[in-house]
Amino acid sequence: MSAEHESHERRAATARLAGALYLSFILASVLADQIGRIGLSNEDALADLIATAETRFRVGLVFALVSQLLFLLAAWVLHVLLRPFGRSLALLFLLLNAVGVAVYAASLVVLTVGLAPEAPAGAALVAIDLHGNGVVAAQLFFSTWLVPLGILLLRSRLVPRALGYLVLLDAVAVAFWFLQALLVPDRPELSYPAFAVSLLAEAGLSLWLLIRGVPEPAPARPGGRAAEQHA
Repeated sequence: MSAEHESHERRAATARLAGALYLSFILASVLADQIGRIGLSNEDALADLIATAETRFRVGLVFALVSQLLFLLAAWVLHVLLRPFGRSLALLFLLLNAVGVAVYAASLVVLTVGLAPEAPAGAALVAIDLHGNGVVAAQLFFSTWLVPLGILLLRSRLVPRALGYLVLLDAVAVAFWFLQALLVPDRPELSYPAFAVSLLAEAGLSLWLLIRGVPEPAPARPGGRAAEQHA
């Protein structure tokens, strides 16, 4: 087995690991929302679940926290995969992702305030409100990390260019959600198209990396330079 083939196999394995982690993050986030009403569900549904089905909420909270760990790990593996195409940009998207994960995880911990036995009446509602603000704040970092990521995907040519541009469009979509939630919070329907773009971009990227890995290196032309000189 040639050194070039071994290098390609390692890069393909790294790409598939990144795709698997990214897809696992998406699935864990869906489970957190479906089980614990943590995610896209409204605040009333979350408050009702905390009050009436604490165990189910706790299970959803576990999925939500695990999803953030998976997201950070996916960003790290993408950093390893894309670092050869731009060390500074790769470090930048990893740092932005890490800050976003930290803010989001802190907002999840806040939710446990409402579970404390000595918590005063209304503590759960206050915790849910603070959680929502933390989730919105995290979107600033979750939007900006996609910019250097998209640039490196385009530069590396490891994925189709359309997918690279879709990741950049996802950055705009998440930023739009961030601004809508802060400036016009009573109009969440404005961000529904943004949610669709995010799902398409992030599920598309994770599935492409998981299934396709990275492209095979172009085969060397017979004769190499000698053939060119005698052509």
